[in-house]
Amino acid sequence: MSQNNYILDYFLNSDATVKRNWNKGQFLCRESGELNSLHMVVSGRFRVFRTLNNSREMLYRIYIPGSLIGDIEVFSGSESASCSVQCIEAASTIALPMDEIRDKSGKAAELIFALGKGLARKLHENSVSEAVNTAYSLETRLAHYYLTFPDPELQADAFFNLGNTLF
Repeated sequence: MSQNNYILDYFLNSDATVKRNWNKGQFLCRESGELNSLHMVVSGRFRVFRTLNNSREMLYRIYIPGSLIGDIEVFSGSESASCSVQCIEAASTIALPMDEIRDKSGKAAELIFALGKGLARKLHENSVSEAVNTAYSLETRLAHYYLTFPDPELQADAFFNLGNTLF
């Protein structure tokens, strides 16, 4: 069973799992704010970002279905979010309280291992992303982001929404 399939199976078989619906613009969590559940994106998209000291926002990535939110916090033992996560289109997640994972970590060794593998992948992706952010101009990065949407209508919506965020 693949890592994401195992995690999804664990979510679906837990009595503590809750489905949440999110509206565009709604925050799943804010940097340093409370985050006490591990979320898996089921539908829609979320932007993950950090606010810098100069009040500018640094976009880390866009989470799509299958992405996990809160995995870093599960392992760090923190209930404070390491970054902000905001819904950018109608979305839904399934959420599992972190206490449920931590309290059963001895019984959930496969889940913990799967989450660890996901964190390793995330670390690799973030190092590549950091290299791109350092090496390429803002225009090039925006063009790449814009082209990730296959539907021209989604491209226009993404461009409009991103422009409102930047300016």
